[in-house]
Amino acid sequence: MNNISVVLIGLSSYGAGYARSLIEQGAAHNARLVGIADPYAAKNPYWPTVQRQKIPQYANFAEFIADQRADLAVIASPTYLHCPQTCAALRAGLAVLCEKPVAGTVQEARQMIAARDKAGNFVAIGYNWSFSREIQALKHDVMAGLFGRAVRLKTLVLWPRAQAYYTRNNWAGKLRMPGGEWVLDSPVNNAAAHYLHNMFYVLGAAVDQSALPAEIVAELYRANDIENYDTACLRAKTRDGAEIFFVTSHAVNPIAPIRFEFVFERAKVEYEGDSHFRAVFNDGRVKEYVRAASEQDSDKLWQCLDAIRNGGRPVCGLEAAMAQTLCTNGAQESVTGITPFPSAMIQRQKQLVDANKTDEYTVVTGLAETLRTCYDLGKLPSEQGLPWAKAGRRVDLRAYEWYPGGKKP
Repeated sequence: MNNISVVLIGLSSYGAGYARSLIEQGAAHNARLVGIADPYAAKNPYWPTVQRQKIPQYANFAEFIADQRADLAVIASPTYLHCPQTCAALRAGLAVLCEKPVAGTVQEARQMIAARDKAGNFVAIGYNWSFSREIQALKHDVMAGLFGRAVRLKTLVLWPRAQAYYTRNNWAGKLRMPGGEWVLDSPVNNAAAHYLHNMFYVLGAAVDQSALPAEIVAELYRANDIENYDTACLRAKTRDGAEIFFVTSHAVNPIAPIRFEFVFERAKVEYEGDSHFRAVFNDGRVKEYVRAASEQDSDKLWQCLDAIRNGGRPVCGLEAAMAQTLCTNGAQESVTGITPFPSAMIQRQKQLVDANKTDEYTVVTGLAETLRTCYDLGKLPSEQGLPWAKAGRRVDLRAYEWYPGGKKP
């Protein structure tokens, strides 16, 4: 198959990036964008460029299918639409590249797996790092046993989000939609999902597999005026006994470099937001993993095109991405409700966006420093006796198949 046709479902921020890649680089990859399915496409700043290319717009995917066909559907729509849109694309005979996360719930992920298997096509989930050369190199070294058994992996993501982030659509920070669809929007299930997924992914026994969580305990907190949480500390264990520790918050300012530390029997892999990460062996040897200068947001797209041509499978599909969904669902089950930060700790900070615009950030005083300590010590806030902290309960994920409650009703 030479010239692959692509339909883009959703011209969101990620969707605009896909559209740009296909318009500017598609010819070099023998691919063309043949349609955009999004009722609000005209509101996107990139829309004038799309119009100049004379790419047809459709209100939804059903309208596109009634008019023409494609080889690949790229889904960059809200989380609660991932499952129905993926299943519809598979029924229509298309391969799928769906943005992260898989979906809001584990039962939707399993529905997508069943639809994929029936269609006999592939579904890739767009976790950027999973498709990158350096993570693939690290994963192959882990699979080869270079570092020995995994002991403890931890990651810290402190990413501020302003009020505009939570008012940009009708689902940000929500638990579910008015129609009942689960969203579970949070840093764990959206902005920082990449980094939780990455810890399970590098431990997977095959290129397209992740380690699966056996249990999780979570502490979930809120400073912003939202339904769900903006701050989370999670501790999970894989089914092979490795500890996964994840700390993230949007209620901080300024942004901090992402940090991770993966401890194995014979080495420690470290990263702090720079151009590479490194494995430091117990005997002092060092192995560097240099990040490629390519446009990594597009790597997953080009790899999916190659998979269509060659009959291959993407390196990150539904099963590999489902570990993050299990953790997201288990974290919500771990708490009886989202714990609000004390009002005395909350500040509103105005920040200049450009010459004519300011935005407001909700920031918890001292939270960034507290979460760095949680990360450094590998301890949840409640384990440090913090007066505002509330411990969660342990949730068994080994037979977890339905959110909420774990068992299919």
